Amino acid sequence: EGSQSAPRLPLESELYELLLELMCRFEPQELLKFLHTSQHYRLEEAIQITEKYHCNEAKAYLLEKKGDIHGAFAGLLQVQIISVYS
Repeated sequence: EGSQSAPRLPLESELYELLLELMCRFEPQELLKFLHTSQHYRLEEAIQITEKYHCNEAKAYLLEKKGDIHGAFAGLLQVQIISVYS
């Protein structure tokens, strides 16, 4: 006992964001399906995670969900440019 508190368990949203990060790294092809079916992540954090791993289609989906249509369009345009030059 004393002044030390028990270790804090991660919140549900933090666990989903960890899963999102792992999916960005190891299963990016499943990312959009996960985002469509889950609502347990924080939107701003999810956008940052998808940006970090260059998951542009997922980031565009999240930006659209946030209401940033211009940002979503720019992200999808970037996906198209990359696919043309690859």
